[in-house]
Amino acid sequence: MRISLSQYYTTPEVSNLFASLIDFSNVESVIDLGAGEGALVNEVYKELKKKATYVVADIDKTNCLKLKDNKEYKVYNIDCTNQNLSQRLHCKYSTIDMAVCNPPYGILDNTDFYTKLLDNLHLGYYGGCKSISSDLIFLAYNLLFLRENGVLAIILPNGALSGERYKKFREGLFSYYTVEQIVELPEKAFDYTEAKTGIFVIRKKRPDNSLIQLNRYVNGQLGEPIFKDSSLLYNRIDFRESRPLVNVAIAGEAKIEIRRGKFTHKYLKESKSLYFHTTHFKTSDGCFRGEYDDKISVASKNSFLMARVGKRCVGKVLLVKDGNIRYSDCVYNIIVPKKYISCFVSYFESTEYKEWIKDVAHGICSFVMTKGDVEEMLLRKIAEFRGPGGQD
Repeated sequence: MRISLSQYYTTPEVSNLFASLIDFSNVESVIDLGAGEGALVNEVYKELKKKATYVVADIDKTNCLKLKDNKEYKVYNIDCTNQNLSQRLHCKYSTIDMAVCNPPYGILDNTDFYTKLLDNLHLGYYGGCKSISSDLIFLAYNLLFLRENGVLAIILPNGALSGERYKKFREGLFSYYTVEQIVELPEKAFDYTEAKTGIFVIRKKRPDNSLIQLNRYVNGQLGEPIFKDSSLLYNRIDFRESRPLVNVAIAGEAKIEIRRGKFTHKYLKESKSLYFHTTHFKTSDGCFRGEYDDKISVASKNSFLMARVGKRCVGKVLLVKDGNIRYSDCVYNIIVPKKYISCFVSYFESTEYKEWIKDVAHGICSFVMTKGDVEEMLLRKIAEFRGPGGQD
């Protein structure tokens, strides 16, 4: 049931961390949408007991029966992505002091209602998008229920918060709400998924300043905070220490190219011609004999093939040693100046590169690396290869 409903329940370790990030002062009402087995709301109850009222909802009847064991909870068996949620929960918008949430990570068919809901809350405009991630809808509803200056602690996937598609969402979130803290959780923090996730502590009020506190939770410990200007997080929420910008002159001289394939794996498989897909990284030696009538998505000698998407293979790299090969849309073809090829061969085999992949790859069922992240990495490494003073 939990997998079919995109449910990934909160572990005790994450629940304890979650509760440690929250300020419980002046909290008299609590809501938990998509409560699951109650891991989050139960932690809140340990702190507040009967000092607060609790509205708790979940789509799973079995979960609701378990939640009703606590007589203080007003429990509703409901799909929290439905319209008119206020009436269904007998709870008015803008009245709740605290919201906690670990939303299900699924994809919903977009509707005019969802588009308007997110737009009205300044969380981006999605008109024309066929689908929307359920966590955004849960986030929007939580903000609706909160009173002014109320606080929301919510677990969100880094895919939705770091994907290129959601840049406008991040701009709106950081501009109209006070994001007090973001904590990156390790992979496998939840059963049945290896998705990276983060805990976001959001106060429903305009920010007084643009700094956001970022922490990593590693090996059971909360790392030292890093404070970044919110504008630096529009493209991607980056938990790494800030680095100096790449020298503009170096960027202009580097002349790198990053090309994404234009053909799906299915199309290439049915074309009967030679092609390269992410499944071929393990078996290919980099020597190809492909012949094509055009040069569309064709990699040639001395370029790199990189898996831009995948659960296990994302970031894998292969140097084209000879010949030509057509590549799928799951692959980047990377061209760098010839004098740096051997340097990049060594780098792509290094522990540093593996750590970089862990930092930038994001997603839920599958991980993705954006073209912007790859470009930043290539230019930065070229600057390092050139050495002090920009000399090769």
